[in-house]
Amino acid sequence: MKTLLTLVIAAPLAAASWTFSTGPAELSRDGVFVASWNQAPIPGDPQPRLAPSPLVRRGTPDDPPKAAAPMQFPAGIQLPSTVPPPHIEKPAGVSSSALYGSYRMGAITCDWILDGSDESGWVIYLGWKGDGDLTSAVPQKMQRIEGPYQLQVEVGEGEIHWPCRLRVEHHRVVANLEQIGLNIGCTSIRSGAIDLEGRHFPFHLNGPAGRYNAEESSLAIDRFGDGIFDVYKTADGYFNLNGRSLAFSADPAGASLTVTELAEVRPGRLWLVRGQPAPAFSVRDIDGLPRNLASYKGRMLLVEFRSADCKACRDEAPRLLDLYGSIARNTIDFLSVSSEPASVLRESLRQYKLPWPQIAEPVDGPTQRLFHVDNYPSYYLIGSGGAILAGWIDPAVTSDQVTRFMTRQ
Repeated sequence: MKTLLTLVIAAPLAAASWTFSTGPAELSRDGVFVASWNQAPIPGDPQPRLAPSPLVRRGTPDDPPKAAAPMQFPAGIQLPSTVPPPHIEKPAGVSSSALYGSYRMGAITCDWILDGSDESGWVIYLGWKGDGDLTSAVPQKMQRIEGPYQLQVEVGEGEIHWPCRLRVEHHRVVANLEQIGLNIGCTSIRSGAIDLEGRHFPFHLNGPAGRYNAEESSLAIDRFGDGIFDVYKTADGYFNLNGRSLAFSADPAGASLTVTELAEVRPGRLWLVRGQPAPAFSVRDIDGLPRNLASYKGRMLLVEFRSADCKACRDEAPRLLDLYGSIARNTIDFLSVSSEPASVLRESLRQYKLPWPQIAEPVDGPTQRLFHVDNYPSYYLIGSGGAILAGWIDPAVTSDQVTRFMTRQ
């Protein structure tokens, strides 16, 4: 008698996957400052040349306004844009004091001419071919919106379209010297929410130049329902949420976010996980004094990361100073890490008079690498025992976050 053995092979279960839609695109408040250039003929040379536009000295009661200063910088000063755009063919009617520039958005290069003044108003000429030929460009009048002159345009590349904001900005180079340029904001945001196991997790997709699945794109998600959004770049590949590890991918146009549960729970990113030890940094401040995590044990520590060309950082400085003055020194300390050179940082401190320790290091410096900083400003609040309490990138919530955690100590 033969016995038949039936072998049943179970097919592997498909990984659980969810797709969540987003709302319409909105422009991010941040942008990139692009320094401007003058185009003027050089005696004996028929070819117009580009030179950095002059610095403007802003008057103070002790230092009245003077004529535009020549382009001279203290040691260590570098403007955000130091490479001149190609020779630009200008249309008729452009004044001799017009300002010129170029900016790359994805695969598109935008050449521009900015003409006018804060007093008379500004017009801008735009060319999207990247060849410097603006002879047929039409002047577009910029409008004052909450102070500065701005213009919003739509940019397209194939089937991808995205909004772009152009804003005239006075970039403070050092002390009371400024240069005029354009703040160009081409990162759009589409928002949605992950609904998982009865819980609601708001998220934002950040799409530079209309691309939400590119290497520089990112996902920001409120994982703990406290209004703080943790940021994950496309290269991160996954995030942990509600006891699961979820791989994520965004629709190229940002219309949706798809998350797929991984077979095993993977380690979280320690620099973003509350309750985990903060990175054990050890650096020297601009006065040569050592600063390390261990020296702050027993007190909370607010670490601020900022950049020389970050307008939000400059705007936040007075509010951060007010916060510092309103809280007990034996409870919390402040520490700022800036990407500008020490000489430039000292000049800015004369204006803002920030009394707490200051670190100057490049964007790839050791402290910024330890905290994986990829946004300015960025803030981390470290508890008295050396663990991370919170991290955020919106300066508007800094005071509330510090006050909230101080009441728990």
